[in-house]
Amino acid sequence: MSTVEYPKDHSFWNPIFILFFVLLIAAAFWLTYGNSYAMSQLYNFDLFDVLILGLATLRLIRLVTFDKIVQFFRNFFLNKSNGEYVKPEAGFKRAIVELYECIWCTGMWGALVALFLYVSSPLGFFVTLVLAISALGSVFQNLSKLIARFSDK
Repeated sequence: MSTVEYPKDHSFWNPIFILFFVLLIAAAFWLTYGNSYAMSQLYNFDLFDVLILGLATLRLIRLVTFDKIVQFFRNFFLNKSNGEYVKPEAGFKRAIVELYECIWCTGMWGALVALFLYVSSPLGFFVTLVLAISALGSVFQNLSKLIARFSDK
Protein backbone atom coordinates (compact mmCIF):
# COMPACT_ATOMS: atom_id res chain seq x y z
CA MET A 1 0.00 0.00 0.00
CA SER A 2 1.42 3.39 -0.97
CA THR A 3 1.21 6.43 1.20
CA VAL A 4 0.65 9.93 -0.07
CA GLU A 5 3.25 12.49 0.92
CA TYR A 6 1.58 15.72 1.99
CA PRO A 7 3.47 18.98 2.45
CA LYS A 8 4.25 20.02 6.03
CA ASP A 9 1.77 22.89 5.92
CA HIS A 10 -1.03 20.80 4.37
CA SER A 11 -3.02 20.88 7.61
CA PHE A 12 -2.73 24.68 7.67
CA TRP A 13 -3.82 25.60 4.13
CA ASN A 14 -6.72 23.18 3.68
CA PRO A 15 -8.71 24.57 6.65
CA ILE A 16 -7.96 28.10 5.41
CA PHE A 17 -9.46 27.26 2.00
CA ILE A 18 -12.45 25.53 3.59
CA LEU A 19 -13.10 28.61 5.73
CA PHE A 20 -12.70 30.85 2.67
CA PHE A 21 -15.17 28.67 0.73
CA VAL A 22 -17.72 28.87 3.58
CA LEU A 23 -17.29 32.65 3.66
CA LEU A 24 -17.85 32.78 -0.11
CA ILE A 25 -21.04 30.77 0.29
CA ALA A 26 -22.23 33.15 3.00
CA ALA A 27 -21.35 36.19 0.87
CA ALA A 28 -23.09 34.72 -2.19
CA PHE A 29 -26.18 33.98 -0.11
CA TRP A 30 -26.15 37.47 1.41
CA LEU A 31 -25.85 39.07 -2.04
CA THR A 32 -28.53 36.78 -3.42
CA TYR A 33 -30.92 37.27 -0.51
CA GLY A 34 -31.00 41.03 -1.06
CA ASN A 35 -31.67 40.68 -4.80
CA SER A 36 -35.34 40.23 -5.77
CA TYR A 37 -34.37 38.87 -9.21
CA ALA A 38 -32.12 36.24 -7.62
CA MET A 39 -34.70 35.22 -5.05
CA SER A 40 -37.38 34.76 -7.72
CA GLN A 41 -34.92 32.60 -9.67
CA LEU A 42 -34.22 30.45 -6.61
CA TYR A 43 -37.89 29.99 -5.71
CA ASN A 44 -38.73 28.87 -9.24
CA PHE A 45 -35.97 26.26 -9.55
CA ASP A 46 -36.82 23.08 -11.44
CA LEU A 47 -35.06 20.15 -13.09
CA PHE A 48 -34.12 22.26 -16.11
CA ASP A 49 -32.24 24.70 -13.87
CA VAL A 50 -30.36 21.86 -12.18
CA LEU A 51 -29.43 20.43 -15.60
CA ILE A 52 -28.17 23.82 -16.80
CA LEU A 53 -26.16 24.34 -13.62
CA GLY A 54 -24.76 20.81 -13.78
CA LEU A 55 -23.58 21.34 -17.34
CA ALA A 56 -22.16 24.79 -16.54
CA THR A 57 -20.29 23.33 -13.57
CA LEU A 58 -18.96 20.53 -15.77
CA ARG A 59 -17.64 23.14 -18.19
CA LEU A 60 -16.06 25.22 -15.42
CA ILE A 61 -14.32 22.11 -14.05
CA ARG A 62 -12.92 21.32 -17.46
CA LEU A 63 -11.92 24.94 -18.05
CA VAL A 64 -10.01 25.30 -14.78
CA THR A 65 -8.37 21.88 -14.58
CA PHE A 66 -7.56 20.98 -18.19
CA ASP A 67 -8.16 23.59 -20.90
CA LYS A 68 -5.19 25.29 -22.53
CA ILE A 69 -6.81 28.73 -22.51
CA VAL A 70 -6.25 29.06 -18.74
CA GLN A 71 -2.87 27.30 -18.67
CA PHE A 72 -1.27 30.68 -17.91
CA PHE A 73 -3.31 30.80 -14.70
CA ARG A 74 -2.26 27.29 -13.66
CA ASN A 75 1.40 28.05 -14.52
CA PHE A 76 1.32 31.13 -12.31
CA PHE A 77 1.13 28.86 -9.25
CA LEU A 78 3.80 26.42 -10.45
CA ASN A 79 7.57 26.80 -10.08
CA LYS A 80 9.71 26.82 -13.19
CA SER A 81 12.67 24.45 -12.95
CA ASN A 82 14.93 23.57 -15.91
CA GLY A 83 12.36 24.93 -18.35
CA GLU A 84 9.54 22.82 -16.90
CA TYR A 85 6.74 23.75 -14.56
CA VAL A 86 6.70 21.76 -11.33
CA LYS A 87 4.42 21.72 -8.32
CA PRO A 88 5.81 23.70 -5.37
CA GLU A 89 6.95 21.69 -2.36
CA ALA A 90 4.66 23.50 0.09
CA GLY A 91 2.93 26.77 0.84
CA PHE A 92 0.05 28.77 -0.56
CA LYS A 93 0.97 28.07 -4.18
CA ARG A 94 1.07 24.31 -3.53
CA ALA A 95 -2.39 24.49 -1.95
CA ILE A 96 -3.77 26.36 -4.97
CA VAL A 97 -2.24 23.80 -7.36
CA GLU A 98 -3.78 20.93 -5.42
CA LEU A 99 -7.11 22.73 -5.41
CA TYR A 100 -7.28 23.23 -9.18
CA GLU A 101 -5.89 19.76 -9.95
CA CYS A 102 -8.70 18.11 -7.99
CA ILE A 103 -11.83 17.88 -10.15
CA TRP A 104 -13.99 17.28 -7.08
CA CYS A 105 -12.66 20.41 -5.37
CA THR A 106 -12.94 22.46 -8.54
CA GLY A 107 -16.48 21.16 -8.91
CA MET A 108 -17.50 22.56 -5.53
CA TRP A 109 -16.07 25.98 -6.32
CA GLY A 110 -17.42 25.85 -9.87
CA ALA A 111 -20.91 24.96 -8.65
CA LEU A 112 -20.89 27.96 -6.33
CA VAL A 113 -19.77 30.26 -9.15
CA ALA A 114 -22.30 28.81 -11.61
CA LEU A 115 -25.20 29.05 -9.14
CA PHE A 116 -24.33 32.59 -8.15
CA LEU A 117 -24.03 33.68 -11.78
CA TYR A 118 -27.22 31.87 -12.72
CA VAL A 119 -29.42 33.59 -10.17
CA SER A 120 -27.65 36.94 -9.77
CA SER A 121 -28.71 38.73 -12.95
CA PRO A 122 -29.87 38.17 -16.53
CA LEU A 123 -26.25 38.61 -17.67
CA GLY A 124 -25.10 35.93 -15.22
CA PHE A 125 -27.88 33.66 -16.46
CA PHE A 126 -26.63 34.21 -20.01
CA VAL A 127 -23.02 33.38 -19.08
CA THR A 128 -24.14 30.22 -17.28
CA LEU A 129 -26.23 29.21 -20.26
CA VAL A 130 -23.23 29.68 -22.58
CA LEU A 131 -21.15 27.45 -20.28
CA ALA A 132 -23.91 24.82 -20.25
CA ILE A 133 -24.30 24.82 -24.03
CA SER A 134 -20.54 24.54 -24.38
CA ALA A 135 -20.51 21.56 -22.02
CA LEU A 136 -23.31 19.91 -23.97
CA GLY A 137 -21.33 20.42 -27.17
CA SER A 138 -18.32 18.76 -25.51
CA VAL A 139 -20.47 15.83 -24.42
CA PHE A 140 -21.79 15.40 -27.98
CA GLN A 141 -18.25 15.67 -29.38
CA ASN A 142 -16.98 12.98 -27.00
CA LEU A 143 -19.96 10.75 -27.80
CA SER A 144 -19.33 11.07 -31.53
CA LYS A 145 -15.66 10.14 -30.98
CA LEU A 146 -16.73 7.13 -28.94
CA ILE A 147 -19.21 6.00 -31.60
CA ALA A 148 -16.57 6.46 -34.31
CA ARG A 149 -14.05 4.42 -32.33
CA PHE A 150 -16.44 1.49 -31.93
CA SER A 151 -17.74 1.68 -35.50
CA ASP A 152 -14.20 1.32 -36.90
CA LYS A 153 -13.76 -2.11 -35.32
